[in-house]
Amino acid sequence: MLLREKLPAMWLAAMQQPDFRTLNDFRAVRMKAFMDELFEAMIGKLIMDNHITMEQYFFRRHED
Repeated sequence: MLLREKLPAMWLAAMQQPDFRTLNDFRAVRMKAFMDELFEAMIGKLIMDNHITMEQYFFRRHED
């Protein structure tokens, strides 16, 4: 819908109108790597700022 109605979107897409499968495949490949990096960075930041420890992250105990 956006690629049919909005000129800036049409320009960015070079007047192409990819279907949802193409967009989903594109997003799935790139977002997987991005989300993995983001998760690692977040855990590293939490450990550096002493919000969690490596033991808490890796060895969480389940107490009854």
